[in-house]
Amino acid sequence: MKATRLKHSFPIIMLSLLLSMSCSNKIGAQATNPDKSSTVTTFKNGIAKLWFGQTVSLDEKDMSLMFVKVTNDSRCPKGGECIQQGNVYIELKLEKNGKLVESFILSDLTTKSMKEIGNIIIKLNSVSPYPTINKTIEAQNYVLVLEKSKKIKQGNL
Repeated sequence: MKATRLKHSFPIIMLSLLLSMSCSNKIGAQATNPDKSSTVTTFKNGIAKLWFGQTVSLDEKDMSLMFVKVTNDSRCPKGGECIQQGNVYIELKLEKNGKLVESFILSDLTTKSMKEIGNIIIKLNSVSPYPTINKTIEAQNYVLVLEKSKKIKQGNL
C-alpha cells in the first residue's frame, strides 16, 4: 500500500522540485540582467554602467564612448589557484558626431586604467562578472563601470 502511494506521489514531488528550481533561476536572471534595451546611457554623478555594445555620452562636443570588446580576461577565476592575479583589458571606441576618433584599451591595471580625453578623465572602475572556474563569460554579459572627472588645471592653485 505504501509503495503504491509513493509511486503516485513521486511525479508530483518531482514536478514541484522542477517548478521551484525554474522559478528561482528566473528570479536570479532578472536580478543580474538589468534592462539593456537602450544602446545609449549617460553618466550619473560621474559614474556610468556600460554593457557590452552600449555607448555612453560624454556631454562634451557630441563625443561618446562605445564598449567594443573585452580583448583579454586573464583574471584568476573564483575557485581557481593562480600564481598571478591576472588582468582584464577592454576596448573602447571614442566617437565625435558619430565618427570614429580613436579606439583605445583600458585595463584594471592601475597604470592603464585611465584615459584623458580633452579636459576630462575616464577611469575604468570595474569589469564584471568576475570569472568563475569552468564557466565561460559571453561577451554580451560583460559590464563596465566607468568614472568621469574633470582634469585639474595646473598653475593657479
